[in-house]
Amino acid sequence: MNTAEIRSYWHLICFTALILLASCAPLSGSKEEPPSEAMVKARLQIAQNRENTQLLAQRIKRKYKETQPAYIGARDLYDAAMVQNNSWVTSLKLGIANNENLETSQAFRDKAKTAGDATTAFLDYGYALTHPGAEVKVLTYQTVGEVIKILVENGIVIWKAHKAEQAASRLATAELTEKELKWSSWEDIK
Repeated sequence: MNTAEIRSYWHLICFTALILLASCAPLSGSKEEPPSEAMVKARLQIAQNRENTQLLAQRIKRKYKETQPAYIGARDLYDAAMVQNNSWVTSLKLGIANNENLETSQAFRDKAKTAGDATTAFLDYGYALTHPGAEVKVLTYQTVGEVIKILVENGIVIWKAHKAEQAASRLATAELTEKELKWSSWEDIK
């Protein structure tokens, strides 16, 4: 990784952290307490997972042409991961909005597993493309189990923070959660 990529990576993480911290502030006119440290950490971990995939996509887009099989394969795997992660975000959003018990929801856990599998498939493939011949992954890329754990545990933390809110407040929180955590399409990654 060259200096420009490292700088770009840290700028992206800092920018994401600032946006997430600012968006977790109470809505104007609200007398609610600020979000808990666990809630902020949960959102940041999920966002960092998404940012790792987008940074890898940027590297692949710079390295390969759109017509090359490696580019097409990476795009297809990213698209599959995006669909599964956005489906998981929708599941989290609906859980918050409808005050469902996500701690006991097997469907929520299944969504997280499918999203984790798809994310890891993209990360493994992308890493192999950008680091040919490397035998050990860098620490920024997680195993499928770690990705699933990030989605399940942090999703439940976010859900718990909002389960006691009134319906209107839960709906606003659900929309904000979706907006913050939804993945961008391959084409939108610059």
